[in-house]
Amino acid sequence: MKGRISRGFLYLVVGFGVTVLFGLVSFQEAFAEEPIILKLAAVSAPKQPSTLVLDRFAARMKERTNGRIVVRVYPSNSLYGPRAAVEAMLSGALEMVAITNGNLSPFSKTLNFVDLPLLINTREEFYKVVEGPLRGSIMANIQKESGLKPLNMQHMGGFRYMFTAKKVASPDDLRGMKIRTTTSPIEMNIVRAFGGLPTFVDASEIY
Repeated sequence: MKGRISRGFLYLVVGFGVTVLFGLVSFQEAFAEEPIILKLAAVSAPKQPSTLVLDRFAARMKERTNGRIVVRVYPSNSLYGPRAAVEAMLSGALEMVAITNGNLSPFSKTLNFVDLPLLINTREEFYKVVEGPLRGSIMANIQKESGLKPLNMQHMGGFRYMFTAKKVASPDDLRGMKIRTTTSPIEMNIVRAFGGLPTFVDASEIY
């Protein structure tokens, strides 16, 4: 059976030390001939809308800094998987990552509320939350908990599909089944509520 569930999803771009890099650009321009290279790890495939947004961000960055800052986007987990990318940023091996709220959960709990069923039902409601009065505190809490600097939040809404190897006609049919989740505790508890066994599998290992 192929089912679908509606979920609010965030695509969070975070840059470890990016504020510092921007502050040093004018200083470095006087002494360095080579551009500043920022690597950006992403989960989504090259032609997916979320990756196209990142490509546009990279193009604008290069344009607005006259080529002084170059963002290189690495889609399809080609550089790191989601969790490894965040760990690489915290160690200083990576500058930027685009990640979903569920995969951010081990490092910051701030966005866990997004996974609550039926809390946010439309794109308009989503933007009222992340672009409204709560935005500042959301961004500040993420940075405080994770040590990462959030730059933007993007809706990745629509339906999420669940595929199984056997027919599922009712929630009871999910009992005892291993169901892939991120590390989000809410995702895991939803699966448990149906009697399933939540199983974390990194996005880089799914396909």
